[in-house]
Amino acid sequence: MTADVHSAQPVNTTTAPPVDPERIEAARARALALPAEDRLSMTEAARGHLERTFAGDDGALGLRLGTKKSGCSGFAYVMDAAREIHDDDLWFDCDGMAIVTDEASFPAIRGSTLDYVVEGLTRMLHVDNPNIEDSCGCGESFTVRDEDYPPLPEERPMADKAPTIDAEVQALKDEFAFLGDWTERYQYIMDMGKQMPAFPSEKQDEEHKFHGCQSQVWFDYQWDGDRLQLEGTSDAMIVKGLIALLFRIYSDRTAEEILATDGSFIDDLGLGAHLSANRATGLVNMVERIRSLAAEKAA
Repeated sequence: MTADVHSAQPVNTTTAPPVDPERIEAARARALALPAEDRLSMTEAARGHLERTFAGDDGALGLRLGTKKSGCSGFAYVMDAAREIHDDDLWFDCDGMAIVTDEASFPAIRGSTLDYVVEGLTRMLHVDNPNIEDSCGCGESFTVRDEDYPPLPEERPMADKAPTIDAEVQALKDEFAFLGDWTERYQYIMDMGKQMPAFPSEKQDEEHKFHGCQSQVWFDYQWDGDRLQLEGTSDAMIVKGLIALLFRIYSDRTAEEILATDGSFIDDLGLGAHLSANRATGLVNMVERIRSLAAEKAA
């Protein structure tokens, strides 16, 4: 079975810190130790597309293909540029282009082939995944067969890789770069909103209403120790997606992390220039609200 991911476009040139060659070799050795039928691969069309995408990007080592828990069916793909190599990564060489994945994601994509498909005006990266058992009707997520996969070579505990805010913003930039235009990016943002946990209907009241947005927005928070947990929703799909984007950056962060990150990423992602004035203002207002909560906690 297959799953589709929107098309990629050339990413911004980025210079990343040098990567330890020994990490790459260890990740490559772990991948080569797998049976040939289990390794990840890509077609010539996908390889050519990624070469064009990463041209001039000195920080891109290849494509990072992973999965995350998502949607109504279980998993969704995550794709961005591989800019560093972790202890639990596998590196698959594909005639000069690399696919990098982590051992937590690998069982759900074992043996997959990445392709680049052009159908009329639609261009997309396409994952031919033999492990898929079913996908949800909305096409946003999939389940895999419940099989006892053999252990990965030299299996070891997962490293703690919770991304920093800067890494999360960079990941969003990379994900946006893979989308062909702002129509696709708007859809991607709305898809993020669909994947948010449901906001309790009893909280969709005046007490929890966030004033400062054009659409109706409901918002709540709590401190879990020193980390801020956020939840919310909106009656407008694009606004709900923007809320999900903000929560991806700010939720489950300490006050110090939040205060160190202002709203400049809004313009870095191109949102300021492509949202209506009212929606851009509402987004900035929500950032300031979140930062004010952090300031109160830090005081």
